[in-house]
Amino acid sequence: MAKLPAKVGLSKSEIRSRIKDGDFPQPIRMGPRAMGFLAHEIDHWINQLVMAARCPSKGAQACVAH
Repeated sequence: MAKLPAKVGLSKSEIRSRIKDGDFPQPIRMGPRAMGFLAHEIDHWINQLVMAARCPSKGAQACVAH
C-alpha cells in the first residue's frame, strides 16, 4: 500500500475509510499484516472517477465512447 496513496491521490486513512464504506476496490490479504490491490481494479476505479467527473449528468457509462 506504500505507493497506492500517491497513485490515487488519497491518504492511507482515506483509502481505508473508502474500503470500509465499499467505495474503493477491496484489498487482497497477502499475510497477517500485508495487503495488496489488483492494478487493473485500481485503474478501473480511477477511470470511473474520471468519467463521472467529465460526464456528471450522463453517468460514467455514457462517456465511454468519447
